[in-house]
Amino acid sequence: MLVHIVNSGNKAFYAAFLEEMFVQRKKLFVETMGWTDLPMIDGIEKDEMDLVEGVEYHLIFDKSGDLIGHCRYNPTTSNYLLGTAMKKYVMNPIQEGHDCWEFTRFAPSWNFDPKHKKLALGYLCTATLEWSLMRGVKKLLGIGEENLVQLALALQWPTRRLGTPIEYDVGRQALAFEFSITQQALNATRSYFNINAPVTLMLPPQIGKSSISRDDIAFYDAAMNAREPIAA
Repeated sequence: MLVHIVNSGNKAFYAAFLEEMFVQRKKLFVETMGWTDLPMIDGIEKDEMDLVEGVEYHLIFDKSGDLIGHCRYNPTTSNYLLGTAMKKYVMNPIQEGHDCWEFTRFAPSWNFDPKHKKLALGYLCTATLEWSLMRGVKKLLGIGEENLVQLALALQWPTRRLGTPIEYDVGRQALAFEFSITQQALNATRSYFNINAPVTLMLPPQIGKSSISRDDIAFYDAAMNAREPIAA
């Protein structure tokens, strides 16, 4: 399993998998979780935050090259949900800037396959911190239910609540929060999920190829997993 970082430089290379991601998001968030008020573009779960310049994604692939999970990251230097459509969740000030990003559409394992769910969760949490440290991101903003905040605390992510929980569906509440990015949090997350090597991969577009295939992804997965583990 690997988490591929998709950004403006290699986005076209992953075009087919990004379209698959939007379809999976509709199946998860709209059809399974019942978030029927989410906006749609061309019949898939895609909104204006997917069109913001600088948006990045994490795509989780299993060892066969199948897409099993994903997450979206928006810079706060442009439009982001907690600064626009979901501003009502924020009561405490946010320090926007190049080192503060928002992550949304957090879907570690979109089909809830038990054999993938916990491992994929661990990989996505680890990838979020690896990417943040590489990218110079110091703060991450999010919105979710209380169990996501409790997970962050268990992983030793320094956490600040940005507001109080608000009911978004009958009997269901969500709140906004801010996580600080530290090397200690990354170490604790790897330990919690028993992950002993980096999980992220960022590929430049390859000369002579217009897109990446499942076989390519499976090859990179095998190559990455043949590395030496992180030194204790």
